[in-house]
Amino acid sequence: MTSLKFWQFDIKAFFRAPQWEVAIVAKIFMAIFGAYLFLSVMAIGVGAYYVLQKEFPNEPTIDLINKGVFFIFLIEAILRYFFQNLPNTQVQYWIFYP
Repeated sequence: MTSLKFWQFDIKAFFRAPQWEVAIVAKIFMAIFGAYLFLSVMAIGVGAYYVLQKEFPNEPTIDLINKGVFFIFLIEAILRYFFQNLPNTQVQYWIFYP
């Protein structure tokens, strides 16, 4: 079977769930919140450049940012490792009963 078939089964399982309307509304709110969070982080990132430029006029702003980028990536990688979801395959589609 192809991955398209698995995707079709997942869609059918989603719409057969008793509370699929609540799940759709929750996903819509999560998308709106994600867009808000993305825009907020982008605004803070752009604003931080000018704040650093104003606070430290003698140093190049890019050098100040690059000093902390390594630690940001390190912390992000550690958090991703500890908070990742384990892969889960729904096998009951392919179980045949005698």
